[in-house]
Amino acid sequence: MEDGPLGRDRFERETGIREGDWSGRYWARWNDAVKEAGLAPNQMNALIDDEVVIAISTDDAYGIEGYWHRRFAAQRRMV
Repeated sequence: MEDGPLGRDRFERETGIREGDWSGRYWARWNDAVKEAGLAPNQMNALIDDEVVIAISTDDAYGIEGYWHRRFAAQRRMV
């Protein structure tokens, strides 16, 4: 079960209703649609304190970055 409202992308995948179908016509912003549905809009993530963030050093920064680009290549949006 979902903890909160769907995001715009998942809403489109699940319903087939594109952002262009509702944006500016029924709601100006996604959060307006969420509120009208009776749900609480998603909240922004809180800033993590610098003392909590862990810095990871590597001797192959380009290799690691390339790995993650390849790993998520199928999910990358073409703009």
